[in-house]
Amino acid sequence: AQYKGAALLATKGAVASGAGIVHLSSAKEVVDIMPLYLPEAISEIRPGSYSHEMLKKFDAICIGPGLGLDMDAYHCFIDVIENSSCPLIIDADGLTILSNNLELLDRQQRPIILTPHLGEFKRLCDFSGDDQLTEVAINFAKEHHCILVLKGPHTLVTDGKHSYKNASGNKAMAVGGMGDTLAGMMTAFLGGHYQAIEAAILAVYIHGFTGDLIARDHYTVLPEELSKMIPHAMSLIGQK
Repeated sequence: AQYKGAALLATKGAVASGAGIVHLSSAKEVVDIMPLYLPEAISEIRPGSYSHEMLKKFDAICIGPGLGLDMDAYHCFIDVIENSSCPLIIDADGLTILSNNLELLDRQQRPIILTPHLGEFKRLCDFSGDDQLTEVAINFAKEHHCILVLKGPHTLVTDGKHSYKNASGNKAMAVGGMGDTLAGMMTAFLGGHYQAIEAAILAVYIHGFTGDLIARDHYTVLPEELSKMIPHAMSLIGQK
């Protein structure tokens, strides 16, 4: 995995957002530092393959952050898509692998959330000109029966029928790893009895709201700091 921090940040985002037990499956060098970085999570070295038996215990799965793009990563991705049945979030490297295998989405019978930024979305969906981007995104979600979270200054969440533009968030959040934290948050909500579209909207809004709290007195919002602030932000929202 080229970007080792991604899996750690996603796991921290999930733990901070109230997921009871978070299980990380990653490369040895990531798993080795996990107990020091985040003792609340369970971690294991990614096995050579995943059976249905291994995956059926999970309430939600996020695949992609820190996954890599080698053959092992590709096989891992295919195993998870074909052998799991819980709601699924596909992010980062997972989206790159998916872009060459979009037909995998068409056989799915469970909620799937894709979380691309614009560059990743252009790989998933061939289009020119950004003026009809919202329309393209809505049609993509409708055609592939998924929820699309198109990340940007005003993140768009759509299931092809209903669409939402997010108003929270700020420029200080334009830091590498911010999307990994968001994916972790979304996984926590997705595994916590929310409908998939609700989990996506909640995660996007709370992620931005938390970043807004930090940006009041920080020039840059770091993903690590964001995760630390999530419980406080959620408590404030709960009081509203």
